[in-house]
Amino acid sequence: MSYLSLAIFSLAIVAVDQFSKFMVMSSMDEGQTITAIRSVLELTYVRNDGMAWSMLAGSRWLFIVLTLVFFGLIGVMIWKKVFSAKFELICLAAIVGGGIGNLIDRIVFGSVTDMLRVPLFDNRIIGTFPVFNIADSFVTCGCAALIIYLIFFDRKKQKQAIEDTHEAEN
Repeated sequence: MSYLSLAIFSLAIVAVDQFSKFMVMSSMDEGQTITAIRSVLELTYVRNDGMAWSMLAGSRWLFIVLTLVFFGLIGVMIWKKVFSAKFELICLAAIVGGGIGNLIDRIVFGSVTDMLRVPLFDNRIIGTFPVFNIADSFVTCGCAALIIYLIFFDRKKQKQAIEDTHEAEN
């Protein structure tokens, strides 16, 4: 898989994310909710200047700086071949695409446009599940898939770690 195809994948995520946000901002009033699938999916237009559950609200520049630092770290890790497996790179492309989508919102509007709400996930422990967007979905799924891959499926690195441990013991 070429870096060009990964960049196109990331840019496609940004395009779909920004288009969905544009559609919500142009067709809904802030705070408005439209039920798509009863008790399962709603479109709820909210502006969020924090992260999930509005944690660290008002920290626009913190999120901008952290996102840019994260992109720099990802670039260095790819350059140094820390991440080189096809699946790892796809996960990173998804995370970067989502990150760019939210970064654009933070820079242009000062907050992120969220619109997807899943009442099905509401419960007594977490309360109301946060409203999110397409970019958030790609960041979350990309991170989860990468973590699962690294823990359970990256046998080459696991084998190398075992060999390094045995060499250190001898």
